[in-house]
Amino acid sequence: MMLQWLILLTLFVHNSLAFGLYDDTDDYDLWRRQLGGPGVQPTSKPENDCRKDILVVLDSSQSVGALYFKSIRNFLITLVEKLNVRKDGTQIGFITFSNSTRTKKLLDVGEKTDATELIDWLEKLSYERELMGDYTRTGLAFQIANNMFSLKSPSNARNTVEDVILLFTDGEPHSPHGNYGERKIVETETNKLKEKDVTIVGVAVGIPAQIKTFKKYIQSWVTDSSEVAETSWDTLEKDVDELVNKLFNPLCKPEAGECSCKGDSAATVTAYMKKGEITTQVEWLDAMECTGSASYTMNPPDAKSGDRFGLGKHVITYSSSYTNNAGKNIDLICPVQVTVATCECPSIQTVQAHHLPGVDKTSYASWTEPAPNCPAKPNPSRAHSGWFYAGETTVTHKYRVANKFDLECPVKIVVPGEFCGNTAYDPATQVCCCDKVSSKKNDGHSHRCCGQNYINPGKKMCCQGNKPVRLPGSCRP
Repeated sequence: MMLQWLILLTLFVHNSLAFGLYDDTDDYDLWRRQLGGPGVQPTSKPENDCRKDILVVLDSSQSVGALYFKSIRNFLITLVEKLNVRKDGTQIGFITFSNSTRTKKLLDVGEKTDATELIDWLEKLSYERELMGDYTRTGLAFQIANNMFSLKSPSNARNTVEDVILLFTDGEPHSPHGNYGERKIVETETNKLKEKDVTIVGVAVGIPAQIKTFKKYIQSWVTDSSEVAETSWDTLEKDVDELVNKLFNPLCKPEAGECSCKGDSAATVTAYMKKGEITTQVEWLDAMECTGSASYTMNPPDAKSGDRFGLGKHVITYSSSYTNNAGKNIDLICPVQVTVATCECPSIQTVQAHHLPGVDKTSYASWTEPAPNCPAKPNPSRAHSGWFYAGETTVTHKYRVANKFDLECPVKIVVPGEFCGNTAYDPATQVCCCDKVSSKKNDGHSHRCCGQNYINPGKKMCCQGNKPVRLPGSCRP
């Protein structure tokens, strides 16, 4: 009895240590990623470089049956293992079709990018509870596929990865409205997909005699009629590896393509930010475009238009290595040069204006509108001139910069001068007598004010401080 307890205790301690090590590894992985370093990476390398966005259009009609669906599941799992399913490899989505209710999208392309997780999802699919139906709505399934691949390949799930559809069916289309009408829908929808450069690959499965009756339809729907694969229900289980290998090239074969730089080979983008900001949003157009199987990568790898950048110069590099239509290996680089600068006003402009003799208390001044060092739109527009009182006045010009922030640039208006009542005058050439301006006399006599009068004391005297009387007169009444 004691021996049994010792064995149980040993197993418990062993498992505890194992879980502790597992937890420590997870914590270390998380810590590394939080510091910006890579996490613990898988040691296995992909068997191939297949990199496609594949949408499996899967027949789950009643004719398939639960027994044969197990073989289909095994085929799909083997396919996942073969096709390099991973975030930067192949990504797979699923549509199932039977009756109208159960013809639907099961999984978006790229929704599960881990092969183990995807296989686990496949193993949990229930044919009877989720998929089986009494019709074969192939046309409806391709309508859904057209919605999922709505753009020209490769601009759907990932805009640099070619889009492929794999049709797996055991018979011709069948709907409550008739087989012919459903076939016409398939024909229309597959033509639309092919016009968008989506590759369609087909698998016909069933009894050999029946395959002959519907394989011709599949051949008219797919991209290359010579590559339609076929297998019988009886041999699918044991020939699954052979079928997957047969489909690998049609699904994954690289097609010739071309890449080119958009516009100038060295695109430049300048973005401005408000003084005091640390980063600003920068937008740019993709510097490279590719066709066919050619694709590009970016450095930094996660860079995207709309990201925020700090002050200074930055380079976003688009690069591609591909084989062109002539069979020549091409290495192409298209950089985007990003400059982030602070948007500022010029130094404060000071404008001086002088009062003109004989005018009221305001004076006219004009100036040049301040020009910020960035593309700025006046908001609102304002005049570049006006009438101002003596002293200093600050005029503010407001701007909107790239619809991101506001900028204010001041102009200082300085109006020096003296006033005689409400009238400006020049003390150097004029005299102010009780709010009345008179010109200074430079005839050698000491003129002075008498009330509002400007008199020559040699000719007149001033009585009561404001009444000039000609000499030799008297201030007496």
